[in-house]
Amino acid sequence: MLNLLDATDAAHTVALRSNDRLRESQKEKNKQIAHIDEGDQALIASRDATGQIITVWDEQKAKIDGEHAAEIARLAAAAEKAQARWQPMAAVATALNNFAERNGIVLERSRVVVTR
Repeated sequence: MLNLLDATDAAHTVALRSNDRLRESQKEKNKQIAHIDEGDQALIASRDATGQIITVWDEQKAKIDGEHAAEIARLAAAAEKAQARWQPMAAVATALNNFAERNGIVLERSRVVVTR
């Protein structure tokens, strides 16, 4: 039972780190987009094939979105996969922990460190 609890802690740490990496990548994309000088560049515009006006700001934003799209999709999939691994383990560990508490079993915990 101790191994399951430790494995659950490790899996939870991996899930949290996956979500953190996803958020950091999204923040970086948003920061790059925010640095585009919207005021001046909105003056320079052209029309696309459908006749819609496209500004330089729109083009630069689309380029930044495109550069980050693959990484964000990869990180989102990794975060979802990590979460899917952790949740069933957490449910079992919670049930075992509740059983131990009801029956007076004292669980000893060891520290688990997860590195990349």
